[in-house]
Amino acid sequence: MATNHGSILPPSPPALRLIGHLHMKLFDNSSTHIFLWKLSQKYGSLLYLRLGCKLTIMVSSAKMTKEVLKTHDLDFCSRPDQHGDFKPVNLSEALMCLSSTIICRVGFGKMYDGEGAERSRFHVLLNESQALLTSFCFADTLYQELIDEHLDPNRPKPAQENMMDVLLQISKDDDFPFDLIIDHIKAILMVITSLSFFQF
Repeated sequence: MATNHGSILPPSPPALRLIGHLHMKLFDNSSTHIFLWKLSQKYGSLLYLRLGCKLTIMVSSAKMTKEVLKTHDLDFCSRPDQHGDFKPVNLSEALMCLSSTIICRVGFGKMYDGEGAERSRFHVLLNESQALLTSFCFADTLYQELIDEHLDPNRPKPAQENMMDVLLQISKDDDFPFDLIIDHIKAILMVITSLSFFQF
C-alpha cells in the first residue's frame, strides 16, 4: 500500500473514512491484545492501522521489533510529548460533575453546573452521601429547602415538570394508593442523589 506521499506502508485491513480501523474492534468482543494478535495472524507481524486520525504501525514479533528500533531508533527516541499542549483531566471529577448536573436537572429542575454557594452546598451533600455519613441533618435541610421552593405559589411555572414536581403532585393526590408524605419524597431524593456515585 502506498500513501499520497509515496511512502510504502505495511499490510492493512480495509478501513473506513474518518474512523479508519476503529470499527473493527467494535465487532470483536475479545481483549485488545487478543484482537491485535488475530490481526497479526491474518496480516503479518508488521501491520498498518489508522485509529481515527492516528496512523499506527503495529509490530508483533520480537525480531521485527528489534529491527524497527535499530533502524528507526532516532524516530522513536525523539517522539513529541504525548500530552502536547493539553491539560490533564481528572476523569473521576469530570464524570462526577456531569452525573450530578444531569441528576439535579432531572430530579430537582435546577442547574448546579456553575460556580457559587448553591453548587458548593450540593457538592458537599453529594460528598456526604458518597461517604455514607450517619448524620442526615444537612441533607434533610437542603431537601426541605428544595421542596419549599417547589411549593412556593410565587414560583414561576417551569416549561417542563421535573421529578420533584411530579412527587409533590402525587403527595396531593387523594386517589393515590398510599399517602406519599414529605419524608418519603426526601428519601426518594436521597436515592436519586446517591445514584450518581453508583452508576460508574
